[in-house]
Amino acid sequence: MIAKTHRLPAVFSLMAVLTACGGGGDSGSSAPAASPAPATVVSGSPAPTPAPAAAGGSSCGLSEEYFTIGTRLQVDLRNYAADGRTISSNIVNNSVNTRLSTFAGASVIENENNMVTTEVSGAQAGVPQASVIKTYSNRDSSDTLSYGTDTSATRTNGTSTSTINFIVSFAPPLRRPLNPALNTTYSSSTTVTNVINGAPTPPVAFTTTFTPLAFETITVPAGTFPVCKYTSGAATALSTEYSIATGACRGLVVRSLNSSGVITSEVTSARINGAACL
Repeated sequence: MIAKTHRLPAVFSLMAVLTACGGGGDSGSSAPAASPAPATVVSGSPAPTPAPAAAGGSSCGLSEEYFTIGTRLQVDLRNYAADGRTISSNIVNNSVNTRLSTFAGASVIENENNMVTTEVSGAQAGVPQASVIKTYSNRDSSDTLSYGTDTSATRTNGTSTSTINFIVSFAPPLRRPLNPALNTTYSSSTTVTNVINGAPTPPVAFTTTFTPLAFETITVPAGTFPVCKYTSGAATALSTEYSIATGACRGLVVRSLNSSGVITSEVTSARINGAACL
């Protein structure tokens, strides 16, 4: 799959393929009802009829704000060590939909994330490490389309500083439905190309899935949220994500678990256009 460094606190845990950065107890979660085996929909095929939204208008889709130029998202989050409890690093991220642009020949919305990561322990404990991650996406009548990312990261090690740039592109773009149905697995296939400091690596075929499972309410350090619980990723390494299910921040991932069910990250603060994501 794709080499990953940071987990974007953004929407499309596409951005989940971008940076999927997993079981600790979840005392704030309501237990989901038993679900039938998911149906499967391949991208490009007719979509099933979306399930009715849960009470309060909950949805596993994305807020219109994520497709609006000028939208600003401020998110703080923490990553956890293998035990799912010990904090390994803290991340502060400020993102903005900067402009309409092009990427790999496609018309896209450019989103710029300015991210600062601070390790809690080890040789780099307390030393801020900065990254600028630009993501390129758009939508059509049925899906969000993810075309790729462009990352520049600066790393400080003692008295030396290094910078790395890597560009990840998806051809064709990865797809995720705008209005997904519960208990339906959506599959999207692409070829991934990485360019690291100007040097391309061999293309790799990649297929990701997305399965909305249930609407729940959970408590994370940022607060208590109605969420959509879903799985996503490659078949051999599915992660579980909880994204806000209502309001302007709908689609923002507030908790992530790895394929073993261990919590890997949680949001500690989230604001969109200056207002709290509540």
